[in-house]
Amino acid sequence: MNKFKLFYLLLAAPLLLNVSCSKDEPEPEPEVTYKKPVASTRTTLIETPAGLQNSTDPNAAMATAWMGIANGLAAYGSSFTIPENAQTGGDKSDGTVYFWTYGGYSYWMTFTEFADKYVWKYEYAFPNTTRFTFIEAEELKTGKEGSWAIYSPEGTHPVLWDYDWTINASNDFSAEMMWYGDDDSESIKFLVLDKADNSGYFKMFEGAVQIVQVSWNANGSGSWWVKDGSTTISGSWN
Repeated sequence: MNKFKLFYLLLAAPLLLNVSCSKDEPEPEPEVTYKKPVASTRTTLIETPAGLQNSTDPNAAMATAWMGIANGLAAYGSSFTIPENAQTGGDKSDGTVYFWTYGGYSYWMTFTEFADKYVWKYEYAFPNTTRFTFIEAEELKTGKEGSWAIYSPEGTHPVLWDYDWTINASNDFSAEMMWYGDDDSESIKFLVLDKADNSGYFKMFEGAVQIVQVSWNANGSGSWWVKDGSTTISGSWN
C-alpha cells in the first residue's frame, strides 16, 4: 500500500491510550485527580517553516508533506479528553478507571498517579470484539519528558507508533517518533527539534538511511534536502 495512504488511514483511526506498570513501580498515590498530558496540548509537533511551504519545488513539497504526517501524530492528543458522562471506578492501587460508551462502542481510560509521574491507559471495544489497548503513555510530573506507544490491532508489529519527547532547561522541545507499519522492515523514524529561539530541524529516516532533512534558523531562513535513491536534491530559502 502507498505509504502516504497508509499514514492517513492510520491517523483517521480512533485514538486511545495505555501505560502498564512493572511490579517494581512505587505504590500509586491516593485521591487522584484526572489531568491530560502536557504533550496532548500540542496541536503540532513542529511548525513547518513558511519558506519551505512557499517553495515551488516539488521535492520541497515532498519534505513539507512528510512534516505534515509527523505532525499528524499530535491528533492523538484528543484521546485524553474524558467526557462529562464518564463513570469512575477501579481500585486505587490500579489507578482510576473512567468508562463511557458512544455509538455502541465502549471506552476505558485508566489514570494513575505515582510520586514522580502520571500514566494513562486508553482502551476500547467495538461490538463483538475483545477489549483492546490502543495507546500507552507516561509523563513526568515536571511536564518536561514523556512517551506514548500506539498499538496496532492488526499489524504484525504490535507497536504502530513510538513517541518520546523532552523539554530541556532552555525550553527546547525535541522528539523522536518511530512508525513501524506492518513490520520492522518498513520502519520510519522522525526526529524534530523546536528550539526556544525559533530555530530547529526535521529529519526523516527510512530504516537506517536518512532521506529528508529540513533545517531553519532563528531569523526564518533555512535549507532542505531530500534523497531519492542515489540522488540528493536540495534547496534553501531566506
